[in-house]
Amino acid sequence: MTKTSDVRLLVVGLIGLALLGLLVANQIPTIPLRPASVRNDERDGVMVLHRWLDTSGYEVRELVSDSIQPGELDAIFILDPDTHYTPEEAQRVQRWVQQGHTLIVAGTSSYFLGSVLAPYDITVSYLQLYDTQVALTAPTLIQPPVESLHLKSISYLRFTRTDVVIHIALEGSPVLVSFPEGQGTVWVMSCVYPFTNLGIQEDGSPQLVMNLLQTVPRGGKIGFDEALHGQEPQPESLTLWFLTTVPGLGIFFAFVLVLVFLVLRGRRFGQPIPLPDARLRREPVEFIRAMAHLLRRSGQREYTLQHYRTQFGRWLSSRYGVDLRRADLARLVAQHDPTVDAEELQALLDAISSSRLLTEQELVSIVKRMDDWIRNHS
Repeated sequence: MTKTSDVRLLVVGLIGLALLGLLVANQIPTIPLRPASVRNDERDGVMVLHRWLDTSGYEVRELVSDSIQPGELDAIFILDPDTHYTPEEAQRVQRWVQQGHTLIVAGTSSYFLGSVLAPYDITVSYLQLYDTQVALTAPTLIQPPVESLHLKSISYLRFTRTDVVIHIALEGSPVLVSFPEGQGTVWVMSCVYPFTNLGIQEDGSPQLVMNLLQTVPRGGKIGFDEALHGQEPQPESLTLWFLTTVPGLGIFFAFVLVLVFLVLRGRRFGQPIPLPDARLRREPVEFIRAMAHLLRRSGQREYTLQHYRTQFGRWLSSRYGVDLRRADLARLVAQHDPTVDAEELQALLDAISSSRLLTEQELVSIVKRMDDWIRNHS
C-alpha cells in the first residue's frame, strides 16, 4: 500500500466518522427544557425574566446544586418546581428568610410546592384552568403601581396564619399573598404565567416583579433555583465529557482511528535509518576546517588579517556607533566608553591594519588580542 493510498484511507475514514457522528447526533432525542427554567427560551420558560433582571442592575445567579444553599443571596425565585424539597432544605431556606431576605414562590402544583411551603402553614389547591385579566383594586402593589394583570392556569392558596396580606384574589380565593417571616418576607403566587417569557412582556407583569423585589436594592444578588427543574448535570470531568457527549465521542473515535492508521503503518516508528546518500554528506565544521587549511597552506595571511579587520570594524561600529573612517577612531570609542584604554585600542588597530607581511605566529597573536579585547568590552 503506497503512502498516497494510506492518506486517502485516513481522510475517507475521518469523513465517514464525521458523517456517522452527525447521524448519531440527529438520532439522539433532545431533552425538552423544563417549564419555568431560566435556560428555556420558549414561551413557558423564564429566560427573559432572568436576562431582564441581569440588565437592570441586579446580580443574577443560578442555583444548580442538589441541595439549595442560599448563601449571601438577597432574594430567591422558586418557580413551578417539579422536584420535592427535603424538610432540611425547606428549613434552611426558612432560616435564610428569617435573616432578612426575600423568598418568591410561584407555581400551580400543590404536590411539589407543598414541600417548600410546609414551614409557613400555607398550601396550594389543585389547578383551575382559568385565563383572565384581573383588575387590582386594593392599593398594595404600588411600587410601581399594578393596575391589571393577565393570569393563566390558576390555583388557589389556603392558609391558617393571620399575618397574611392578600394582594390578588379571584372569585374570593387568594392568588398572590405575602407575609413576614422573621426579618424577611415571603411572597407566594399560585400562578406562574406573569414570570414566563410570554407573560413578562404583558403590561402589569414587570411592575409585579418590581413590587416583589422592592426590598432588594439595585446591585443585590438574586438567585433562581434551577436544581428543582430536573436539569441534567454537566459532566464533572474531561473523561466523562469524552465518553458521554456526542462531540467528545467524535473526538475520541477520531483519535482511535488515527492511532490505528499509525499502527498499520508501523514503519513510522523506531529509529530512522539514514539513506546511503545522507551518510555521505559532510558536516558544516568540515568545510570550515578545509577552508582554514587551504588558507594556511596557501599563505594568504594578508587576506585573513583583512577579514578580521573588517569584522572588528563592524563590531566597533555596531557597539559604539562611530565612523570607521575617522583617524581618531580610538579616541571616539574612549569617549563613548570610559573603560576603554584609547592607547591600547589604537595599538590594536595599528596591528590589525599593518601592511607588512606577517608570520603565522604574529597573525595568531593579533587575532587573539582582538578576541580578548572584544570579550573584555562586551
